[in-house]
Amino acid sequence: NDLPVFDKQGQVRAVEGIARDVTKQKKAEKALRESEEQFRRAFTDSAMGMSLLRPDGLFIEVNQSFCRMLGYSEKELLSKKLHNICPSDHSLPGVGYLEKLLSGKMDRAEFEERFLHKKGHIIWAAVTMSLLRNDKGDPLHIVAQIQDITDRKSAEAEIKKSQRYFESLDRVNKVLSGSKDIHETLRKAAREMLHIFQADRVYLMTPCDPDAPDFSIPVEVRNSDRGKACLAA
Repeated sequence: NDLPVFDKQGQVRAVEGIARDVTKQKKAEKALRESEEQFRRAFTDSAMGMSLLRPDGLFIEVNQSFCRMLGYSEKELLSKKLHNICPSDHSLPGVGYLEKLLSGKMDRAEFEERFLHKKGHIIWAAVTMSLLRNDKGDPLHIVAQIQDITDRKSAEAEIKKSQRYFESLDRVNKVLSGSKDIHETLRKAAREMLHIFQADRVYLMTPCDPDAPDFSIPVEVRNSDRGKACLAA
């Protein structure tokens, strides 16, 4: 504070004051503002879903990419916790990783999570979570980056489906070429065909006269109550 200096007549002749160099403080404050602004732009404008969560899992900030991904408005998401947007039959890996971050067991977590779109279908996402702490080291917020990988998961499922299909066809081929009993061969082949096509029944053509192999009759094969293939005349 400034202090006046008086002469013998009581008149103010000077003012004493203390000046403190705050250049470093001002630079630090400016750098902090710029850093926060860069984070804000990256958060808001990111094509990837971004969110800030409280330690209890409540969303406190979300960007528009995350809103579009799940079909919710910003207001709707800010009223939800992490587990509210996951399928009820799900093991919730995100909640587990959140607990590990808060306990200090890890500083960063990467995992795949299933989210429930507002319209009810599943959205697969690759999630990266990081914990932000205050000056005292207490948990402050969780930053989450969410990338939609639904198309990739669908492609992987189709590849696995094709692999199972060709593996089953190979087993059918081995059954047909490895047995001399036509009825046993049909039952084994039928089980594989039902599995391949996930069907309730299939129809096979079988020769009814060994001397006339081109003359065939259809044989219906259906699932019994125990899931085994049975022949219907």
